[in-house]
Amino acid sequence: MSRQIFHLPSLCAGAVLLTALGTASNVAANPTDTIQVKLSDGATMTLFVKNPEELRKLRAYKMDSLMVLLDRYITQAQTVCRAAGDAGRTTMEFSPARDLNNPNAPEKLRVVVYNRANNQPATTSTHVDVGSAISINVAEGSDGTSSAHVRIAGAGVRVQENANGTTTVRVGRRAAIADSLEDAREEAAREARRQREDEDRTNSFLSFGFGLNTLVNAESAQLAGAATPTQVPISLDNWGSRYAHLGYLADTRLRKDVKSAAFVRYGVDFAFHNYMIDGNRQWVNAEGVTKLQTAPDGRQLDKSKLATTAVQVPLQLGLRFRNDQGLETVAVAAGGFAGYRLSARTKEKYQLDGDTKKVKERGSFNLQDFQYGLTGSISIFGHELFATYNLNEVFRKDRGPQANVIAFGWNVVNHRSNIKSKKYGRVRHDSAMAMR
Repeated sequence: MSRQIFHLPSLCAGAVLLTALGTASNVAANPTDTIQVKLSDGATMTLFVKNPEELRKLRAYKMDSLMVLLDRYITQAQTVCRAAGDAGRTTMEFSPARDLNNPNAPEKLRVVVYNRANNQPATTSTHVDVGSAISINVAEGSDGTSSAHVRIAGAGVRVQENANGTTTVRVGRRAAIADSLEDAREEAAREARRQREDEDRTNSFLSFGFGLNTLVNAESAQLAGAATPTQVPISLDNWGSRYAHLGYLADTRLRKDVKSAAFVRYGVDFAFHNYMIDGNRQWVNAEGVTKLQTAPDGRQLDKSKLATTAVQVPLQLGLRFRNDQGLETVAVAAGGFAGYRLSARTKEKYQLDGDTKKVKERGSFNLQDFQYGLTGSISIFGHELFATYNLNEVFRKDRGPQANVIAFGWNVVNHRSNIKSKKYGRVRHDSAMAMR
């Protein structure tokens, strides 16, 4: 059986089609001749006839009279629907053959009008049964939507025109066709947006990384509580001395060209250093000097650390390389930073009488307030490793052990600069379009 899909943008066009189908109510289930007439508003009228002789009978069919009558039917149905108030649907049946006194006109025509509450769009529905196996329903809403639903022996085809101009065709419950013109408009809008993003010389992003830090160039520290001045080595728990940073950064290309490799990176960053001490010792501030002290009262420390928080302003110069598809492959950046210490505290954790005890103490611990150093990173296919080195010493001169800090790790959240538009990316986007 051949199938026809009807797109009815107006109720009058739908009525023309239904009228035509009504004339075929006595035609055999498998018509041999089909005539399609495309109207000026895009509607289509389809006639199924047994043979050419059936066409000559249409001369007696008064189309103008039927259209006037159909308009009167719809007006009556809408009036009854409005009078019904809260009724959700009003159904009225008419007999065009009797009203027109024309045996060639449809014997029955049913009009269904939906009354929407709460200011929802109203829908006018026209329904025609052709024999017992074919059912046609055309609905048009006041919000600009319209649909045509044809059911043939249980199988259905539904064509819907939405208020935004898109058209969908559904066979059963599955969407079969999307409106190609609307898809083209959406793709053009997406492409224009991608081009604007590519041409922006500055891209800002959130950066979060974590890793480890350690003290380098470290001298021994004074041991607090000793009868005579005693120096002990600084021994850090390497895996417990963790580092993390969280910042908001920006990359700016030095040239306007989208594919330019050189860029400058800047922003603000919060750095969190932890120095975990081994050997059952703890950090203390004794006699104005930061020293190490063996845990008193025979305690066995599970954890003993000095933690600092600083705000930093990095400034880096970098190079970014891409492949032929516009994807970033390698990016390197190096520069320096300057910052200020915001806080410091010590924390000890130990067991006492079966209970877990935690002792925290805040203070300056003779740490340097102003900080500065070097920083660098390397990114390979979006996986970025970083390292920082504090040129200033951790503690003030003669107020604590003299040492510098080095931190390194992995940036979990970071920016990857890929060319997005077809105009600049070429192969990657041609492939992506082919996969759609």
